Parts: sequence; structure tokens; C-alpha cells
Amino acid sequence: MKLEEEYLFVLMDMELAILQTCRVNIELCDHDVLRVVESAISVYRSREEEPDSSAYVQKLPIQNRQMFIDLIAACEKHLVSTEEGNTLKSSSREEILACLKRIQKSIKLWSKNYGRNGYLGFISRHIPEVLAITN
Repeated sequence: MKLEEEYLFVLMDMELAILQTCRVNIELCDHDVLRVVESAISVYRSREEEPDSSAYVQKLPIQNRQMFIDLIAACEKHLVSTEEGNTLKSSSREEILACLKRIQKSIKLWSKNYGRNGYLGFISRHIPEVLAITN
């Protein structure tokens, strides 16, 4: 099974976090998203069990910080162990990292082929479709 199929909900939550921030701050472009995703990758590459993301957020430009915070929250939501009565499967750090790398690859592809907002344009068109299918 392809990563996009197996981790659809994880990827969707991550991309929704990105998209929500970009809708509030329309000045953001694919390059900003790429920086944020690369910072998130650094967080999950860390060998620490619970890495401190505050050091990474401080290195980002102010306009990118909320997106980073929202993206990390989306990742952490899927790392949380299953709670009482919750049958949702939690993801491992490696799976979260694989999803972030997939988004990174997608940003590079869409930006290269469609310009500075290629990726954001792509997810803004497709996230509503995915949400409609899953509801």
C-alpha cells in the first residue's frame, strides 16, 4: 500500500494545519511551507523521545511560527497512544517522519512545476475533496 493511502488521515491533518495558516496569512508561499516542514523533520529526526520543538520555532521567521506550531500539533495528535475506548491507531515517530518527508517531496515537485504557490494551490484544491469523501 502506498504511503499516501496508508497514512491518508495523518497527511490530511498535516496539510490541513498548513493550509489553515496560509489562509490566514496569504503572503506565505511554498518556500515558507518548505522551511516549516524541514524544521518539523528536524524535530522528529531528533533522537530524543520528546524533542523540544521550541528551539526550532525560534529559528523560523515570525510569519512561519504559527504554521510550525500547528503542524507539530497535527503530528503529535497522531503520536498519542490510544486512549481508553479510542480505537484509532497511533503512528510511530518513523511514520510521522515519513509523512513529513512525503510532504517535503510534494512541495518541491509542485513548486518546481507550478511556481511559488504550486503546492499551496494543489492542497487548497484537494483538501476539501478529501474532507468531503471522508465525512
